[in-house]
Amino acid sequence: MFWASHVLLLSLIVPFAFSQTAQPPSKSVGSVEGVVAAVSTRDPLKKAWVTLHKADGQGMTSGALTDATGHFTLKDIEPGRYRLVAERSGYVRQEYGQPGPDSSGTILSISPGQSIRDIQLAMTPSGVLSGRVYDDDAESVVDAHVTAMKFIYHEGKRE
Repeated sequence: MFWASHVLLLSLIVPFAFSQTAQPPSKSVGSVEGVVAAVSTRDPLKKAWVTLHKADGQGMTSGALTDATGHFTLKDIEPGRYRLVAERSGYVRQEYGQPGPDSSGTILSISPGQSIRDIQLAMTPSGVLSGRVYDDDAESVVDAHVTAMKFIYHEGKRE
């Protein structure tokens, strides 16, 4: 009798518990999907990490890895303003709508229930510097420290 009452009780509680937790996603959330490819070849990039960051800088909201076709989907995004970023080993970090490496990308505004599709992110392969450092006697320098630098213009002067 003891077991029968517990089985009966569980048969009443379990369906109720699942009905409370298995609710469909709210229609107030949005989604973002698209493709990440190499800029030079347009080949899809798998295993690129695509993240959505709040535009106010208050952290990451969602992230996903691209599949074998370079496709990604970010779901259940709360309405708001975001920056979309793709990162992958061997490639330069790319922000959606970014016109150049030293600039910011386009802010995505997601409205309640909005699905943004067909986002295209083209990633540039990162560069590699290699070589040897020699001293005045043409012998290799051990543990030489080398720094890559670039010229910038400040108040019209090259620095």
